[in-house]
Amino acid sequence: MKFTWTNNRVGHDNVMSKINRCYVSKEWVDDPDISLYLEVLPRTISDHNPILLYISKLMFRTWGHSPFRHFQYWQDIIDYGDQVLSAWTVDTRGCAVIKLILKLEAIRKCGVKGIATGRRRQNKIKTISHEGQLLTETLEIFTACTDYFASLLGTTERSGCLPHTLAWGLTVLPKENADLLKPIRESEIAWAVMEADRDSAPGPDEFGNSFFQSNWLIV
Repeated sequence: MKFTWTNNRVGHDNVMSKINRCYVSKEWVDDPDISLYLEVLPRTISDHNPILLYISKLMFRTWGHSPFRHFQYWQDIIDYGDQVLSAWTVDTRGCAVIKLILKLEAIRKCGVKGIATGRRRQNKIKTISHEGQLLTETLEIFTACTDYFASLLGTTERSGCLPHTLAWGLTVLPKENADLLKPIRESEIAWAVMEADRDSAPGPDEFGNSFFQSNWLIV
């Protein structure tokens, strides 16, 4: 419901406004183990809609520790580029692979993730409608979702390995093999990064193509 007050008149004389407010502490919003849900209740004899704030401690966690995720909308946050640059210029030691791992870890710990916490919480599923009922409890929502997708995906029978998957196919010619062994040029790397699908799923490091495309001059 968008408005919480009305003058109870009809037609062009009707006035509605969002007057009622609910205030919570920043600690509640930042705490990943606290679930907040605000509901606007129907009016009775008053011209104001009561508002009810649900606060619960998330005691049920089937997904364990929340893994890091780099989201594209972080790139719209003010000072995002400065924070990435600051994290990427951290002095690291080791081979190229170790340096890359340490620099990505520095970005995970930079302030961008903290700034985006509030916006990410807004994307949380707080209620769902399931078989005519409105579910609000975390366990109920989790069970309904997993049962629904389990009925759509997968099979209980194992097909094993198909014979044709092990059959010999075309072999690499000597000239093709020589081309594959040539040193990779930086321009080829840049081309591969820029041509990759921006919206594809990230790899094990949880940094998708959009991160490297947007910050290529830095990384």
